[in-house]
Amino acid sequence: MAACAAAQKSVWLLQLLQELSCTLINPIIIFEDNKACIAFTKNPSNHQRTKHISVRYHFFRDLVQRELLQLRPILSEDNLADIMTKPLDKKSFHRLMGRFMSVIA
Repeated sequence: MAACAAAQKSVWLLQLLQELSCTLINPIIIFEDNKACIAFTKNPSNHQRTKHISVRYHFFRDLVQRELLQLRPILSEDNLADIMTKPLDKKSFHRLMGRFMSVIA
């Protein structure tokens, strides 16, 4: 669901850039720690387990297949978003916070 929301915001950003006469050469990269989500976007066939998935997720898969977006795997221990979304032990929190602050600065 989070990857789909990021894709929707990316499409909005792409449309804004087009209105400003800017074009992107490379696809927008979304880092994802869910292997099933990445596998779903790479496999265009419909399986019994994916028949309940909403149209918006198929739209997301279509964006990846059209190479407007690119999903890349990231390990959970390297995912900076986890600092805001998951309870972490003290060591992991300080390690990610150090990386988070170096990205901002």
